[in-house]
Amino acid sequence: MLGFLKRKVAEDLGPQSVADEVLLKEAYRIGRYGPSNCECPPAPSVIPVWIENNVEAFEIFVDRLYREYRVREDLSPRIYQRIYEGFCDLVRAQPDEGDSPFCLCREEVLVHAREIFLALAKKKQVSLDLI
Repeated sequence: MLGFLKRKVAEDLGPQSVADEVLLKEAYRIGRYGPSNCECPPAPSVIPVWIENNVEAFEIFVDRLYREYRVREDLSPRIYQRIYEGFCDLVRAQPDEGDSPFCLCREEVLVHAREIFLALAKKKQVSLDLI
């Protein structure tokens, strides 16, 4: 019974205010350790579906981040940038598939990773410029 009361109190508190660095660290963790599908690089024929699936998966975690923390509007592009950086680090940590006709190589996956986060930012109406 006490567990329920603690959870209820936590829910009533609303979004927390934390330092920007805490938010950016959490954003990186979402990209690096989140729900992405990059353990097996996508086949060239399924890239649009792979992008869409990753956008939907990351959207859940981004929404939760914005529910749990107060995020200033001017910090949003940096948050998406950090999620993207975390995801790129995750991709770089995976084995490279090389020249397989069935899977993209690591560098090709990184090119398409940009599309995931640009689409996610656009969906959330955040202006994002990924280099």
